[in-house]
Amino acid sequence: MRSHAPVNRDRHDARVGATLSSRAFRRHPRGTALAAVFLLSVVGMGIGHGQALTVYGGPMKVIDNGDRATAWAVDYNERVAGPLEIGLLYLNEGHPNNHHRDGIAPELWLRSPRTTSGLSFAAGAGPFYYFDTTRDSTRDYSNDHGWGMIYSAAAQWQWHPRWFLSLRANHVRTYGSFDTNAVLLGVGYRWEAGLIDEEPIPGVTPTARNEINLLIGQTVVNSFASESSVATSVEYRRSLRRWADWTVSFLNEGDARLIRRNGAATQLWLVRRAHDDRVALSVGAGPYLAIDRRNPDTQRSGGERLAGLITFSARYSFTPHWHVRASWNRVLADYHRDTDVFLAGVGYGF
Repeated sequence: MRSHAPVNRDRHDARVGATLSSRAFRRHPRGTALAAVFLLSVVGMGIGHGQALTVYGGPMKVIDNGDRATAWAVDYNERVAGPLEIGLLYLNEGHPNNHHRDGIAPELWLRSPRTTSGLSFAAGAGPFYYFDTTRDSTRDYSNDHGWGMIYSAAAQWQWHPRWFLSLRANHVRTYGSFDTNAVLLGVGYRWEAGLIDEEPIPGVTPTARNEINLLIGQTVVNSFASESSVATSVEYRRSLRRWADWTVSFLNEGDARLIRRNGAATQLWLVRRAHDDRVALSVGAGPYLAIDRRNPDTQRSGGERLAGLITFSARYSFTPHWHVRASWNRVLADYHRDTDVFLAGVGYGF
């Protein structure tokens, strides 16, 4: 029988190589991950002059044992200066045997000048923070979090002033998990002038600085059975700068058999706006103080448990005050109860 665990690297060597990076993570897993990803994104994503959003898909291979799966990714990329670019990648590596792994990676890129035919080439690298649902000998599954590196190369063909095709290769190397190679083909859209300057329309009033959002959707437990339940949320959002928001929210994840969890969260956000503020894309991170009534530790102590919350969100305003919002939340728990919470609803700005 073929083993599905990593076999090319000695476990002891993997633990030794990960000592420095994992020591802080073991003490504060959620805070370390959220702070690193968020701050690395802040460094680059507030100063560029041209942005691009690309959706990818393609084959992926596990180097350690040859397992194959279909991967997909979403990449936000922004030019900083000259050939230097920075991107924020969400990578889902599909379902190789006994693993469901995805992750987030801020990447630093060097890009060649575009040729007269629209071709350009780029190379990038950055830290990769992964979430892996895997089999565990002591339970049905476990949610493993960890660090690695991602190395990328890409060729891009700008066939339209806005639209382009992109072919990229990724090599993911992790500490204590499996390594992968992937080749992904994607289609992207570019804002050459920058999202904050994109296509101003006279007479459209920018949206208000405060929002109240009422959201409903679904919670999906990150297990192999993907237990689900109805989720709801109430969110207050405050615009701190044109590129930064702050939120405080109450999240009810519902009763998904393995969890029955709700609590309060606060997050800081990076925001990109378009079309006179009618469209806004944002990524946020912060702590989530929750009570899980199906967690024995919480039941015994009668107290809350601190988790991490990473969210991707999009808003469209159809009047100066009213808008619709959709969000994808990833809850990072330290007791193997990670969840994805998909929410959509209406909001009022004032």
